[in-house]
Amino acid sequence: MATPGYDEPDEEPADDLGAHLNEDADHPQRRLDLYFRQLSDGRREAYDRMPIDPMIDVSTALRRMPAHWLTAACRLLHLEDPAGLRSNRKARTFALMGALSSARQLSIALEKLPKRSLSALRVVLESGGCVALIMLTQEFGEMDGDGWLWDEEVPSSCLGVLRSYALLHVGRLRVEQDGGLPDLYVPVAVVPLDLRSVLCTMLNVRVNDPFGRMEAPAETDDLQAALVGARRYFEQPDITLGIDCATIEDFLHRSAAAGFSAFDVWRHIDLLFEFAAHNLHELHDCNDFCAFHLSELATEFVDRRQSPRWTLAQRRALVETVNRLFVHLRAIGVASADAEEEIAFGTRTMLAGKRRLSLIRRPVPLGGEVVFMYDDDENPGTQRRYTINHRRIAVVWWADFDQDWDAMIARCSTITDGVRKADLARELMNLDTSICDLLLACSEEDEVETAGIWFQNDPVLFVSAW
Repeated sequence: MATPGYDEPDEEPADDLGAHLNEDADHPQRRLDLYFRQLSDGRREAYDRMPIDPMIDVSTALRRMPAHWLTAACRLLHLEDPAGLRSNRKARTFALMGALSSARQLSIALEKLPKRSLSALRVVLESGGCVALIMLTQEFGEMDGDGWLWDEEVPSSCLGVLRSYALLHVGRLRVEQDGGLPDLYVPVAVVPLDLRSVLCTMLNVRVNDPFGRMEAPAETDDLQAALVGARRYFEQPDITLGIDCATIEDFLHRSAAAGFSAFDVWRHIDLLFEFAAHNLHELHDCNDFCAFHLSELATEFVDRRQSPRWTLAQRRALVETVNRLFVHLRAIGVASADAEEEIAFGTRTMLAGKRRLSLIRRPVPLGGEVVFMYDDDENPGTQRRYTINHRRIAVVWWADFDQDWDAMIARCSTITDGVRKADLARELMNLDTSICDLLLACSEEDEVETAGIWFQNDPVLFVSAW
């Protein structure tokens, strides 16, 4: 990947290992690389759907950035030091705030940016600091391939370079419509408010037509807006849970005929698909959807994706929409009877209380739960599966052993169930390093601590709780 600060030469696109994309496309390693890139891009795209304030300041923008993006920005601005920035999110945030508040540091950063990235930054500033993302991607290209773990490999796209320096931030902006039509959520790119003036001065930019690039076309009515949204989604869907566009259109028509807002129903389904994409390692079709998934969707996932915070009535409506959808899917033979009953149980449980939703907790993982899997080309018809056990081993290897497999395997002679843990470590050691990258990308924020305790004290279990 090219070093930020230099314009890339015109040449055929290459993958992360430098191999041209049209060469040996069916090789197992190429397929694994492609899977990893898609998963990594998927996590970034899910993050980019989070709400954003068009008047966001630097402090708030940095606090909403993933920790490894902060690490990447510190490195690019030469803020990394041995005093603990890497392990201390708060320290990295304050260091970046100081650097971005310094005209000298900003000037140095601008000198490193490629010409096209500077042009994109000027476009955003000329539009008042906030611009519809599609206006930028049409002119400066998409961010495909920029991935998620920027502390390991910084973005190379025109817009991704700006984001890696924390100068540009992406999210969804709610746009109100006249005539009683439902609000639209427009993907936007934003330069933090307190950077706009100084950047305009440095780049000799004159602001004109602020927010003029965010105008959204009005739809004729509620149902038409919902149908348009569904059709656009299915043109390039992230995930569909085995449901086709015609089925969703039929459900939207039936919902409208029953007196529901079709656009609200589509917003709920869109959230369902987005949730499934975020959990693609365990949700492949609608029959995989469990009651605890419904609970996670209507609570913590909605909290991360919607602003302002949803009311209890909005969350109840989401749960009821998903329940009606599964009844419809069961009636046309798409969902199984067990799946319909699982969601019905989840709906009854969550809506039992009058003043709050009753949560359904995900069972504590035992170890055999699949984190991700892919087709094994060496053994057609089979799949390679990697579980919570593998992920725990990868996390401990990365956090406690400084990525030293030999030291980790040696330690296994002194811990509980060390033989099995050593076998898991040897399995990962003999695989391509991208497998560990995938496992670490899927890890939870608190897993460094919990995996370390498991490694020292708990046996290896191969059964699954979900």
